[in-house]
Amino acid sequence: MGLTQMAYISRINNWNYKTKKPAKGRSKGWRIRFIISENGKYKNVGDKRFNDNKYAGGKDESLVYAKVWRDSKYAELLIFGIIEPYRSACRKSKNVPPASTHLTVNNTSGVSGVTKFKRRYVKKIGCGKTRNIYSFEWRAIWIEYYIHKEKPQRKFENKSFSVRKYGDKEAFDMACEARAKKVKYLLSSHHMKIRQEYQKQNK
Repeated sequence: MGLTQMAYISRINNWNYKTKKPAKGRSKGWRIRFIISENGKYKNVGDKRFNDNKYAGGKDESLVYAKVWRDSKYAELLIFGIIEPYRSACRKSKNVPPASTHLTVNNTSGVSGVTKFKRRYVKKIGCGKTRNIYSFEWRAIWIEYYIHKEKPQRKFENKSFSVRKYGDKEAFDMACEARAKKVKYLLSSHHMKIRQEYQKQNK
């Protein structure tokens, strides 16, 4: 058994980055935390926030990105032996490939890193009035490690394909193809070396 759908993820209704505590008027979002017990004390070994207002799809889209980061961080902490496998997860999970190839529990496409999004656009229709226009797209998502100013960094990357433009099946196939091509690089020795350097610096 692997991670459950909301493992390590909690909902925060507001947040203050300075005090690192909930505060009135702050953006809602999702928070991922990995806590371990060390010498009788609790230690935070992974903590990241995903605000709803930073994503066009709001709450649902921010959760997708939160889970992508959660899965990647979970695999990273397992590889370094910092945490134990979640619940009854198999011990062999310490030797699994990078989380970028894992199928998240909320995935409905059947393909790791490929998700369907509903996007909202506001169109002006005159007389100061607007109308919401909705469209769908298939999106390939991954976390990529790279070197910037001689230091290893990581970032979210994605590539989208419009259902309206290509049709549902073709847009899905294009997203899968884009994801498959990127995974080849993510698993290359060059990318894995950068990933390992990043992990060592951020243990």
